[in-house]
Amino acid sequence: MTHAVLGAAKEGPASRYELLMRLRRDFPLWNFSSGGVYHAVDKLTPHLLRPCDGDKTTGDYELTATGDIRLRAWVRRPSRPGPFRDDLRLQIAYSEPEDLPWIEQQIRERLRWIGEQQAALRDVSHLRELRRLQKPWSITRLLVARAIQLAVLDGLARGLRRAQAEIITAIEQSAQQDR
Repeated sequence: MTHAVLGAAKEGPASRYELLMRLRRDFPLWNFSSGGVYHAVDKLTPHLLRPCDGDKTTGDYELTATGDIRLRAWVRRPSRPGPFRDDLRLQIAYSEPEDLPWIEQQIRERLRWIGEQQAALRDVSHLRELRRLQKPWSITRLLVARAIQLAVLDGLARGLRRAQAEIITAIEQSAQQDR
């Protein structure tokens, strides 16, 4: 939540409510609550976020230089994957052009990890032994759960491949502009 709020504040000064609306707009599948965002703003103030007018009368907050440095450092930190709240998605969204090679490397590593997880889920050789120990409906439930996990991983991999292609294109365009 901390980094999501910092990233939303990078867009410009905003009230707590506006930060919440930015997060809901940019990440509609995530369930950002007002309490969570407001608590994060309180926790980040005054070192990473500060009131725009200094005395909190307008209710608008802006990112401090330290907050921007913290966000930049977080964007370049490896993250753990998750089906819905994956930090890598936020890191991609809040990255700067100079972060793109590093982000592309993280996507490559995440795609490798997804491939390993998919291979493990597709390996059903041990299920034969489970058949002797469990009722048939338990195995069906396990297979359905695996199918759902595979579908989530497939969707995540497709999205990451699209992002990777766009990042590679942006890196190439940036290299051409530098020439």
